[in-house]
Amino acid sequence: VAQNAFVLAGVIAFIFIIFGGFAIIMGAGGGDTKQLEQGRKAITGAVIGLIIVLASFWIIQILEKLTGIPLLPTK
Repeated sequence: VAQNAFVLAGVIAFIFIIFGGFAIIMGAGGGDTKQLEQGRKAITGAVIGLIIVLASFWIIQILEKLTGIPLLPTK
């Protein structure tokens, strides 16, 4: 379950980055500062979320090395 959650988080972050990029492009092209800011917030939130997910994965990997207990089973 945990490995699928990491993959799902990555896909969701990718979608939000794409959405934010389109919002920035449309906002800059149309002069709409509200849409431009919404795009920036979407990209910022996606990147921060992805960093948190990656950090949690690294923490789990470190805990596996320290304890010797497999927390994320490999296939």
